[in-house]
Amino acid sequence: MIFCFLQPRKQQTFIWFVSMLMLSLPANQIAFAQSSASPKQGNIYHWAYAAAFGTGAYRGGGVDTLIFRISPKLKLRPNDKHNVGLKLKLPITLGLESIQVDDILSEDINDQFKTFSFVPGVQLEWPVTSRWLLKPYGHFGWGTKLASEATAWIYFAGLNSQVAFHFGNLTINLLNGLQWFGHNPNQGAADRFSRIVTGLEGDYPLGGLTFKGHPLNIRPHIVHYWYVNDLDFQILSQDTFEINQELELAIAVGTKEPFTLWLFDFDRIGIGFIAVNDLQGIRLIMSSVFD
Repeated sequence: MIFCFLQPRKQQTFIWFVSMLMLSLPANQIAFAQSSASPKQGNIYHWAYAAAFGTGAYRGGGVDTLIFRISPKLKLRPNDKHNVGLKLKLPITLGLESIQVDDILSEDINDQFKTFSFVPGVQLEWPVTSRWLLKPYGHFGWGTKLASEATAWIYFAGLNSQVAFHFGNLTINLLNGLQWFGHNPNQGAADRFSRIVTGLEGDYPLGGLTFKGHPLNIRPHIVHYWYVNDLDFQILSQDTFEINQELELAIAVGTKEPFTLWLFDFDRIGIGFIAVNDLQGIRLIMSSVFD
């Protein structure tokens, strides 16, 4: 509410101050927060959280996991400086455990998928100013461990902020987010966690290179995820290990305007590398961190 009564120049100062404050929060924790391995047995259904993580390959706790996540998006209302945009998102996630080349070659790939989830949701795009975009979102759906009776209701929501700074042809987006995740299984106790996300995302032209007539840009990002309460990371196996932060470095190439294939919108293609003490992963990057 205070923001509404500020003069335009003071509004810009206020945005910068709040953004810098949010960016500094997890940085103060890095010196004290370290991931710790603590394998244990349990009936904790963290496989449900695969719906909130992107397509990629992950190694942690002695288990290799592959996640396929497709997320068709329908733009119900475009955003501009006068209107709040609205998107319908329909993520479908499949999880594959213990990736071994021999198994993939010798067994039917359909028999190797262990989890399935469908968690639809909506995302608003509120242009607070010409440079500041807020993206609140919420998802609710269902998942199951295939070939078992384990199921869970899955939900996640959050508020993401993106502030753009322009330096000639270079655009840098300051990213900040508060995100919540949870699930309610048919067996065992419900669980939830939250995290703070901060990062920088770049956008710079790649000379005269084009794709289907659209200029190509290079789009790197660096993002830090800090878990407010430690996450017992268990997607498929019974062993769990705790993590309380992740660091992702990514490089991608894309276009200003997204190109569409059926219901899928892409504006880039690239890979992201995740590193903490007990978890390593490679993610496929096909959109902005907060899209």
